[in-house]
Amino acid sequence: MKPELKSKIKGTIEKSIEKFFKNKKVKVSHVLDKIFPNERRIRSLIGGLETSLGTTVWEPIAKILAESNGFEILDPKSFLMPIEIPNEVVKLQNDWLQRREDRGNKDELIQFVEQLRKTIKKTKASERAKIKYKKLTAGKGVDLYFQKNGVEYLFDLKTNQINQGGGLALNQRLIDWYIYRLLKQPDIKIKCQIAFPFNPFKTKTWWEKQGARAYPLQQGKDALVENEFWDFLSGMKNTWSYINAIFEELGNEGLGNKYQKIFYKPKKNGKKIS
Repeated sequence: MKPELKSKIKGTIEKSIEKFFKNKKVKVSHVLDKIFPNERRIRSLIGGLETSLGTTVWEPIAKILAESNGFEILDPKSFLMPIEIPNEVVKLQNDWLQRREDRGNKDELIQFVEQLRKTIKKTKASERAKIKYKKLTAGKGVDLYFQKNGVEYLFDLKTNQINQGGGLALNQRLIDWYIYRLLKQPDIKIKCQIAFPFNPFKTKTWWEKQGARAYPLQQGKDALVENEFWDFLSGMKNTWSYINAIFEELGNEGLGNKYQKIFYKPKKNGKKIS
């Protein structure tokens, strides 16, 4: 990784952590505070930091890497949803949601996209032009929106632990995104995917541990994990190892020590205040 690229990513991580902890206070109380005051405090703070990583760390890093590799960064807020979807498209949508729920069915979303294009083109362009659009509703938003070589790429960044049956909801999100975009431009080249930033499991792959829950998402097609995602954006190999090394470097430099006063309240009369 080029030094300037590493510097940008490292700076992004540092600024993100600094911004998160600035004037940070633990407001929620719990009965366990009486027994484990420091542990509860640390858990609350770190849990909040972990939750914020998607927007404060992973998204900025993804944009840095994508831009360095020739991607154009588009505004996710510019991606709109139709107020009303034509009946023929709704029928196709429902059919594919049912088909993808069947674990014996190996149909891929690329097949859905081709059928969707044909279905949409059966509706006159003048009628499609009458469709009104609005901002995506909460929970359906696009996290990353890029373009390169005439292809649009949409990503939803998710935490590495997926809930039971979560794949079905994510599958619907991808289907919906394809519908929303192609209704406006049925010939546009587009790829919608779910991205999981890294594999937290030491002895097994993410797909070995989470694949059943992620169904019907298909590896490398509907969902990208760790290097599948980062290497695509950066154009390099083993990009995650470079990102991981930056975190390790920050740890060795003592970045965590900077926030000890936040994790542990100051002492009063020889005892820590809980």
